[in-house]
Amino acid sequence: MLKKLLVIMLLILGIISVSFEKNEEIRSYEKGLYDKYEKEYSLKKLMEICAKQKDTAQAEKYYESGVRNKVLASDDLLIEFYKSTGEDEKLEKFLRNKIDKDVGEATGFSNSSLELGKLYEKQGKYDLALEYYDKAYLQTHGEKGWQELSKLERIVAEINKKDAYIKAGEAGDGEAYYQLALMYKEKRDLEKMIFYYQKGADNGNVESIREFSYWSFVRKDYKLAEKYYKMGVNKKDPVSMVKLGLLYNDAEKYDLAEKYYKMAIVNKNDDALIYLSKLYSKQGKSELAYKYYSEVIKKHSLEWMGYR
Repeated sequence: MLKKLLVIMLLILGIISVSFEKNEEIRSYEKGLYDKYEKEYSLKKLMEICAKQKDTAQAEKYYESGVRNKVLASDDLLIEFYKSTGEDEKLEKFLRNKIDKDVGEATGFSNSSLELGKLYEKQGKYDLALEYYDKAYLQTHGEKGWQELSKLERIVAEINKKDAYIKAGEAGDGEAYYQLALMYKEKRDLEKMIFYYQKGADNGNVESIREFSYWSFVRKDYKLAEKYYKMGVNKKDPVSMVKLGLLYNDAEKYDLAEKYYKMAIVNKNDDALIYLSKLYSKQGKSELAYKYYSEVIKKHSLEWMGYR
């Protein structure tokens, strides 16, 4: 029992000691606010402490003290505080007031406009973000303002393009969904890419059917791959015919593989000639294997065949 009490007392003393050290640190920085050589560093450290403690009221008091003591970085430090604590409403209000105050002072106006533009971009308010990036650029012709404006214009153009594709897709345009899938492919967003391939496939786009079937196969959903390759077959797509033949070949359903290879050959797909030749060779049907292999040789080089 005595040991437990001793441990508890030591823990309490430790907490008090840490708390005292922290308070001493804060008092030291508060004194530094009145030292012309230490005031900027002291305000920065005090704001960092407030950010960790999420103490907005105290941070704002330190900011006001910094302004009174002519700490040049006061505004920037409060902006960073609001950003770190995610207080968007307070940040917006502060920046708008600062912009009004800084009219006629090019650098301050430009920097505040730039920060407000970034806030609106983060919130998805692209029209407002463009407006304030534009103000930042026009005020100083600064490189940052131009870069952010240019970047956001590209983002907005891409969003508008996505919106247009979605509207067209919802109206039954499978090609629009296919283009959306390609946009997400470029961004390496696999889930959205496959999602829009399926949307395109369901709306009859042949390229989407091929791609969605392929990704279903990669994910080992062979039933789904079969279903969508058959959709391609119904659209007279020879690539889907070949791929369906390969699917059945892997499943050792050789009669079905033969059927779809032949169907692809009728639809002038030369890859099917090679696969059918290999199938017959595997089955020991040498004459038929040679027949289709010969047809390939007549049309293509050995190099072309090596890639199949």
